[in-house]
Amino acid sequence: MLLFGTVYCMYEGGWNRYNKNLKVIKPYCNGPPLYRYFSDCVAAVAGMVYRRGLIEFTSSFSLMFIINPWIKFWITGNIYTSDLSERFVTQVGGQLNDMTIEQVASSFMTYISRAKNRGAHRIFIHNPVLFCPHFPFPTQGKKRKWAVGLEHSTIACFVHTRHFQSSFNESNSPALHAFSKGEPPCLSRSAEIPIYRVVLWRNNPYHIYTGGAYLY
Repeated sequence: MLLFGTVYCMYEGGWNRYNKNLKVIKPYCNGPPLYRYFSDCVAAVAGMVYRRGLIEFTSSFSLMFIINPWIKFWITGNIYTSDLSERFVTQVGGQLNDMTIEQVASSFMTYISRAKNRGAHRIFIHNPVLFCPHFPFPTQGKKRKWAVGLEHSTIACFVHTRHFQSSFNESNSPALHAFSKGEPPCLSRSAEIPIYRVVLWRNNPYHIYTGGAYLY
């Protein structure tokens, strides 16, 4: 890519665009390498297999290694040929008037972060909807408040997930109190209970986009 990108910039005179693109992606560079946290990857994969089934997940997981790097660096985030910029998109879910905000947050963490769920929960998790996230809690006893997660769709995607909430309390249910030390910053001024920040690092070749997403 470096060779073809350099030739293209020389031919098109696109060095100003290239330098501008480097400034755009700079905040999302130098993320934690996935292979250093291989145990996180194993936990994320195991939880997703439990959710989607071995055959369905294997097909999307295999495509991740083959297709995602090409899409990310050649199409959605090509710093040589495209004019990159940040886009801010708000996605609003349906109303949950029959639940309190604490129940909504607890359900989020139960369905998304627990590796194994009861049979009744799996009916909701394994549904015809293509998108299915699994963001395991960080390992207890470690200082870092993030862990490698996985998103399942037609193609699977590894992500880095910062957790605003602690993993489990004494009753073995998701706790609803934020980390007391080293808490990740919450950018929303209207969030009742922040839960996840999903970071799509530039140096993560297994997600097709670069940027960050927040779940509140």
